[in-house]
Amino acid sequence: MDKKKLAINGGPKAITIDPRKAADLLRWPRYEPAVIDRCADLIRKGDITYNQDLVFQLGDGFAKYLGAEYCLPVSRGTDALFIAYNILGVGPGTEVICPTYTFWATAMPAANLGAKIVFAEADPKTFNMDPADVCKKITPKTKLIIPMHSWGIPCEMDEINEIARERGIKVVEDASHAHGSTYKGKKIGTLSDIAAFSIQNSKLLPAGEGGLFVTNTLEYFEDACAWTDYFLIQRGFAGERWRKYERTGLGWNLRISALNAAIGIEMLKVLDRNNAIINRNCVRFNAALEKTGYFRVPHPAPGVTRVYYENIVYYDFKATGVPPVKLMEALRAEGCDVNATRYPLLHQQPYFVERGSDPNGLPVTDELLNHLMQVPKFPAENDDIIDQYIAAFNKVLGVLVK
Repeated sequence: MDKKKLAINGGPKAITIDPRKAADLLRWPRYEPAVIDRCADLIRKGDITYNQDLVFQLGDGFAKYLGAEYCLPVSRGTDALFIAYNILGVGPGTEVICPTYTFWATAMPAANLGAKIVFAEADPKTFNMDPADVCKKITPKTKLIIPMHSWGIPCEMDEINEIARERGIKVVEDASHAHGSTYKGKKIGTLSDIAAFSIQNSKLLPAGEGGLFVTNTLEYFEDACAWTDYFLIQRGFAGERWRKYERTGLGWNLRISALNAAIGIEMLKVLDRNNAIINRNCVRFNAALEKTGYFRVPHPAPGVTRVYYENIVYYDFKATGVPPVKLMEALRAEGCDVNATRYPLLHQQPYFVERGSDPNGLPVTDELLNHLMQVPKFPAENDDIIDQYIAAFNKVLGVLVK
């Protein structure tokens, strides 16, 4: 059998690892045995819902990890953003600037509070919001800038913070992809007024479901406590100004469960180890992609380190003459797990178009999205699967590119 013949045309697959083993090697999250033990113990005790000690153990641990003053675990990363936007005065008559290439949770809490969402272009080199375009979008109504660190790549925070500081605008980091990324010696999540992390099951710090509200400002932390849980008001964590609401709270119950907090505590212990494995594997695989001459990988600037929530690469189909769909079909036939990037552009979605967003108004990001491809982040310590993926890409490109 001709080994160079593509599998889609009846040739042998380049990925020869048993499919079940390959799926296991690419599986995420990879929970530690300690997670199973900790959860089983809580279930046996019937203590899976409310345990404030566990909540603060997770919050204090993550704050220490980041080098931040305060961290409050909450029910979801979306809720951490919702709380932040409430605290900083987002509402009718205000505007917030955020990227269009992001998950809906970056924008929708602010939209639901009545703010106008102003979308910024992405920088094709980093996939993050372009500070130059942010500057163009500011008006007297701008209340917040919301940088989102796409796929674990830090935004240009010095430029964004300078733009905000000169105009008296607050900055909220959507850091849901960036657990462990650093910017000029500081952890992502410590470079703004407030940061929000998701610890949902797919994240680099997976806890099943949950979020982390991070700030260096005591007043914001106290406000977050008041928004999250009226027990925190009763126990004094929200400060005296919220004490009168200790029987009602502010009408929300946004606390994390004890079970999710316990999972987060255990997975925080191995966050850096897991990131190191994924980073090493992605760097090796992505270098092979770049060597083909048809892929570009976003490389952080000097003094900036990234992590890989997902491994998204830029495919130059104009150079190959092979459309992304055709390339991905051939790669999947070889046994590869590859997909188009999974975030549609928000400014083109009906919710925002119906409210005045121009679906053709961000041509740079629109063009960028056509080139992005999701490849594995290889979370397991196994070189064979990386070697076989490299061989599969080289095989497919060698045949399809004329």
